[in-house]
Amino acid sequence: MSCQELRSVPFFAELPPALLNELVAAARERHYEKEELIVLKGDRPTALYAVLSGVVKLACQSPAGEERVIDLVGCGEVFGESAVLLGNPFPYLAAAISPARLLHIDAETVLALSGRSAQFAKRLMIKLSTRLYAHMRDLEDFRLHPPVRRLANYLVGQGAASSRGEAVISFCAPKHVIASRLGMTPEALSRCLRELSDSGAIAVGVDHVRVLDAGCLQGLSGAQ
Repeated sequence: MSCQELRSVPFFAELPPALLNELVAAARERHYEKEELIVLKGDRPTALYAVLSGVVKLACQSPAGEERVIDLVGCGEVFGESAVLLGNPFPYLAAAISPARLLHIDAETVLALSGRSAQFAKRLMIKLSTRLYAHMRDLEDFRLHPPVRRLANYLVGQGAASSRGEAVISFCAPKHVIASRLGMTPEALSRCLRELSDSGAIAVGVDHVRVLDAGCLQGLSGAQ
């Protein structure tokens, strides 16, 4: 692991060389196979995690074993910051959806740097605030909006509405995982995909959707 590779993760990109060197010294790289667990719910926080490749799901399980995906964390993203800062057990499990390469950055080093560096502490606060804002939007979607709007909003969030002309959005996870992330069943996701296809907004492939009308999709998402 080098400072240059650490800078490829947006969370660390603007940090000065001295801080990057400390983080690199406190980091270790781990490789995970598909479906391999990274963190179990209730684990004590020992690291801040940065995804260098692959996709990680954050999920909770009911007493009956039913899984609900909270978030999908892709390449260049970090997770675990709230558990590290609060010192609380992880409230979710984390598992690799595909083969993944992660960076584990020692929790004690993260806490020490957040106390010494206003710039690093600000990065952590921005990350926490962004995640909280996203979860509040999810809560609004799940409680107030129909499934097809949730799916349209998800596709817009993947950059569909900002593309000129047709855009292809690959599914970053199996469809049943995306359905869980959107708070719906796989059957409901299939119905929503058909509805968006019938509207002319998208064309559905096996592992992707092709956005045919970004304006229509944005309108269906309720985006202003």
